[in-house]
Amino acid sequence: MTYVGWLSGEEEWLVRRPRRKSSSRGSQRVAKARSLLAIANNLYVRNDLERCTEVLKEAICLVPRNPQPYFTLGLIFEERGDITKAYYCFLVAAHLQKNNYGLWSKLYDYSRQLGYNRERIYFIEVLQRRGSKREMVVEKMSLYQGDKFRELTCRIELFEFDGVDDGIFRAIHEEITHKARLARLAKKLLGHLSKDEASCSDYYVEQLIILKYEASDFGDMKMVFDRHLFRRNVTLSVRLRVIYIMACLHGEKDRNAEECIDSFLEDDEVWSEIADVDLLKQLVDLLIENDMASEVTRLLGRIRNRFGDQREFVYWKLGRMLHDKGEYDEALLYYKLVLETNPGNDDVKSRIHSIYTGLGNHEMAKKYETIAQLIGIVDGRNKKGCAYSPEMCMGTRALYESTKAFVNDREKFIESNGTLVDDFLKNRFIFEKKKKRSSTGIGLYRQRHSSNPAALEPGGGDRVMRDGASDGFRFVDLHGLSIDEWFNVVSGQIFSLLSIRRTEEAMSLIFRSLEAYIFRHRSDIICKLAFAGLKASLMFGEFGDFVSLIRSMICHTGNYSYAYLLFYFSNFFMSFQKNSDFSYFQKYLQRVCRRRLRISLSSEDESSSMPLEPGEKPENGEMGVYEGVPCAEVCREDGTRRRATGVSHFLFLNAHIPNLLQSKTVEMMSSLQMEGSPSEGIILASMFLIHSKSRRVSDRNMFVRKGISVLKRLKERSRGEDARIISYNIGKAYQFFGFPGLAESFYVEALGTSNTELRRLAQFNLYLIYKKNNTMQLFKNIVDGD
Repeated sequence: MTYVGWLSGEEEWLVRRPRRKSSSRGSQRVAKARSLLAIANNLYVRNDLERCTEVLKEAICLVPRNPQPYFTLGLIFEERGDITKAYYCFLVAAHLQKNNYGLWSKLYDYSRQLGYNRERIYFIEVLQRRGSKREMVVEKMSLYQGDKFRELTCRIELFEFDGVDDGIFRAIHEEITHKARLARLAKKLLGHLSKDEASCSDYYVEQLIILKYEASDFGDMKMVFDRHLFRRNVTLSVRLRVIYIMACLHGEKDRNAEECIDSFLEDDEVWSEIADVDLLKQLVDLLIENDMASEVTRLLGRIRNRFGDQREFVYWKLGRMLHDKGEYDEALLYYKLVLETNPGNDDVKSRIHSIYTGLGNHEMAKKYETIAQLIGIVDGRNKKGCAYSPEMCMGTRALYESTKAFVNDREKFIESNGTLVDDFLKNRFIFEKKKKRSSTGIGLYRQRHSSNPAALEPGGGDRVMRDGASDGFRFVDLHGLSIDEWFNVVSGQIFSLLSIRRTEEAMSLIFRSLEAYIFRHRSDIICKLAFAGLKASLMFGEFGDFVSLIRSMICHTGNYSYAYLLFYFSNFFMSFQKNSDFSYFQKYLQRVCRRRLRISLSSEDESSSMPLEPGEKPENGEMGVYEGVPCAEVCREDGTRRRATGVSHFLFLNAHIPNLLQSKTVEMMSSLQMEGSPSEGIILASMFLIHSKSRRVSDRNMFVRKGISVLKRLKERSRGEDARIISYNIGKAYQFFGFPGLAESFYVEALGTSNTELRRLAQFNLYLIYKKNNTMQLFKNIVDGD
């Protein structure tokens, strides 16, 4: 379609999708849009721009993919002098008709006038599709402003106009080091070589191959050799010969690869000149990948004879190759030769240890246990030296006091306090449960509070210090600080890291601190740490951490009411219902509620909403699972099992949101009688009413009757504010199903509430009803009377 035809209103966009048949409603919309566009064109010719703009906006709503209204709007804004709005209108029209290069050229002029440099680069690249010019490339290169990679790309594009500059390769090696960018530049250079091979010298082709090798781009490398370099009768250098062998081996192995390798290995003149050992090491790895053992052995022999300092590398590769093939005796021989060259090679020792262990020779394996000892030290298996001497404890306390001087300087505080935090994380007595010793006769203390009589007595704190214990833990085990002081160390580090936005370190320290055994007996410390983490996860949008902290609070306290924090704050996260942590936590809550409330999924007759008696245990005696550990085990750490609280029908309902409208869930809920509180009844009624609109429901009226009956029974039992809330919900239900007359009286009842938000909602819905019926005077009378 021509540009003149486009301006005259030809609708090419209407026939681009012939596969779908337009409905009668769609054809009516298109016909109306055509008439509106014709009216807009007439108004534009008559210079009635205001009405023309309104008609064009209406046409855009009907056919948003038609470029004509956007183009006409751009012309109107252009006549008014509003260049910015005209620019954006033309931009939309150009994207809807991408081959209109006249419009792209107009956008280029506007971007130059408005100073939109990035957009101007884009428009230049679009115009280059029709035909590139030297002025375009030069202007584009000047707009990149210091982007070396883009400038080099433009220099390659200039080869088409100014000829090839072999200095481009030296500039690339000086400016670019990233392999991905090297590969893109090599692809650009190869494109010019394929397009105009006559203008490229032999040096150009050789350097292009080396550039592709440095970028690890072996895709078209053999093609460059065969099609461009071998036709020129060029003598290959040693480096190019090795690269050619690697190109033959890469991907599908070429038939000539073995001949090339044999000739390369037997050429003594080449081996007398070769100096790049790193290139040969890469060739060795590639030969091992292709399972060419004899060639690897010969090549490593050549490397050992040519480079005397590479004996360790040669023996190491031979040993690994034989080890992978299962030839353990020969592998041990080469591994021991490596140790003769470098006795400190721990990798070789670990492999010798694994071979002797597999062969059952444990006596020889013990001689090479260096790595196992190092791993044991890192894992904390060597527990000697965890307890401090009194002098070391005094040093830790002095460091604790000195860090208080840097509270206002976050960077210095983090650096100074970091030593104490490292000591906290490495101390096994802080994280491991202390074993009871029968000889002492004194077990771990129960949870201590600030109301401890010994601590409140004059000199009570000194007596505890003299006894050398804090909350049942020895000070030498805690390295001289009490539990509260260790909490100050950890919390100060957490808040300092959060203040400078080092979120990951702060959250990892919070989770690690919650695992500390010395904090498990202090519910006040656990709550402070958990709520600090909850606030940080809300601020920085870490939903997974938020869910994990809620689970941690429940497992430490046994109070399932903390789950309501998750249900409320989840609305602050995008698509939280798709998160795997959230769905797993929901299923966990559902299991707990079914066990505690004796809710059966198999039979409706067995289901009951009666809660457990105070002394009764749940079915199967389970409390759920927290991070792979049963909650009962977590709660039994301090000697007693915490009783679960907060498990109710309301929690069970919330555990199914937002999946409350699934058919199986509705069937299960409909078999239960959970109307103990107005909130539960309103949620159940809403579930039934909304589910009646589902396409899979056969008896819609049954769900409508059930939802309305639930609300009416609640209204009969409720008084005061609860009754007004239920009246509003009944009115909303009637309005939802198209009975505004029935809804009116319930909204009027809800106006008597003292809740400002509820009263405004009732007024708004009454306003909608009266406005639709043209009885606004009644609404004014009600509002004035209220």
